[in-house]
Amino acid sequence: MSKNKTQRCKKYKPKPVRAPMIVGADLVIRPLDLMIDQIDNCEEMLYVNDTPVFFDADARLFDASEAIVGLYDFFEMWSIRHQKALDLYPLEQLISFVMGRRSADQEMIDNLRSCARILRSVMAFSDPEDQIDLFHQVKIKSEIERSKNQRGAP
Repeated sequence: MSKNKTQRCKKYKPKPVRAPMIVGADLVIRPLDLMIDQIDNCEEMLYVNDTPVFFDADARLFDASEAIVGLYDFFEMWSIRHQKALDLYPLEQLISFVMGRRSADQEMIDNLRSCARILRSVMAFSDPEDQIDLFHQVKIKSEIERSKNQRGAP
């Protein structure tokens, strides 16, 4: 009995398995969780010189509005690049709250908590090189927008 088998020309090489970036995801999303807790408990943000701020993992202060817009831009770019829908409306609500355009309610808090869990998962299981590239794109976009605002361009 002869079996008709086709041989592979190329040796099978399995793709390398990437460990989830759990710590990296936590470093990015934990400040968002802390902002959500702050709003839930006090119904306001922490302000320094009339600027909403948050503490990062190293206890450094950062402008909360810029950080949230950066997160929004990052995940919007990720969604477009990977053609996967992400509901970023809760981040839009948070941006409006931080800018003083809306008040906080329990529905917003619940939506933000749900959104943060999804964003943490996206960060944990994304390709690190892809994340670095998206981070650089967000920085470039931020600098372009800052430059336009300083010149007063539309």
